[in-house]
Amino acid sequence: LPGHTKAGTHVAFSPNSRGLATGSQDPTARLWEITKDGNDGKSIELARHGGYIRGIAFSPDSRWVATAAQGSTSARLWDLSLG
Repeated sequence: LPGHTKAGTHVAFSPNSRGLATGSQDPTARLWEITKDGNDGKSIELARHGGYIRGIAFSPDSRWVATAAQGSTSARLWDLSLG
């Protein structure tokens, strides 16, 4: 996927089917818009962690994305309603 500069490590589809979150070894997480016409959707960078992304997940209501990275003892929680 364009935007990541190294191999992808994790992917999660949003429960509302409108988004895709990806994690990479670069070490970023990105949020992708899923388009109905099959064209590449826009993406935004959510996080730049200290290590590569080891986990990524959406909340059941698709409002939040959680990311975790290698070598980190914490996770980041992203409120997607705030953009």
